[in-house]
Amino acid sequence: MAKYIMSDIHGQYKLFTEFLEKINFSEEDDLYINGDLIDRCIGSAYLIDFVLQNDNVNLILGNHEEMFIKAYEKVDLNEDLDIRDAIYKNEDGEEVKCKIHKDEDVSLWLANGGFETIQEIRRFNRHSGRDLFKEFYEYLKECPKWMLIDEHIIFHAGVGFYFGKDYSDEEIQFILARAEKDERFLWGRYLWDSAFLKDSIKIPSEYTGVIGHTPIQNTDYYVENPIQDSIFKESEHGSKIINIDFGTYKSGMIGAYEMDDKEVKVLIDGEIKKFQI
Repeated sequence: MAKYIMSDIHGQYKLFTEFLEKINFSEEDDLYINGDLIDRCIGSAYLIDFVLQNDNVNLILGNHEEMFIKAYEKVDLNEDLDIRDAIYKNEDGEEVKCKIHKDEDVSLWLANGGFETIQEIRRFNRHSGRDLFKEFYEYLKECPKWMLIDEHIIFHAGVGFYFGKDYSDEEIQFILARAEKDERFLWGRYLWDSAFLKDSIKIPSEYTGVIGHTPIQNTDYYVENPIQDSIFKESEHGSKIINIDFGTYKSGMIGAYEMDDKEVKVLIDGEIKKFQI
């Protein structure tokens, strides 16, 4: 049985299923998706359905799931929304044409790929007779913001907290439970900032932090040996951080970290490339 972590799939259902087939993923394996399952690309509804139908697939909340939750609690997503066209600066700082709503939380989601997800789920509901909005919302309300598995601390983005060298699992869980209340836990990019790696974070050397949220293409390290240099870093404190956001919605690359083998597998141009951590 293998244990995999993926992140930031962003609706790329076809690419996702191709990747799982190529790594021979089965019902005996476990998959942890580290947030941002939805939005941006066509396929979000089918990804949601895949997660709901497979007990060996676990979702950890990302900022896009948080946006979905807030929007669902404000409006009826099955009904026509009072929206208009606008130019909006998204989470990556890009000016994009988008739909906005009078409610700020709904607008934020619409501007970051939510409008397309709404349209797609509505089509899914019409053909299936289900209410995937409700099913997904109820599922998300039970999802954690982090998991601690086999000496891996899995969370979507991160915030500037410290771990002592001799902290127990219970103490780490307590710290994470406090840190998750900070909005930067799902939105921050500190853990992949070169200055932060040098000066701040202290994760015990026996633990490895696994994050997403910031595409490796947007990091300081994506230069000469882009993938190998961008997926793994070790700070001066011995902190080990793995970034598995491959910018899938733009790059067409998708990958996973296999915990037992400590290996990252990435699908690039139809072939699996392996990178040892």
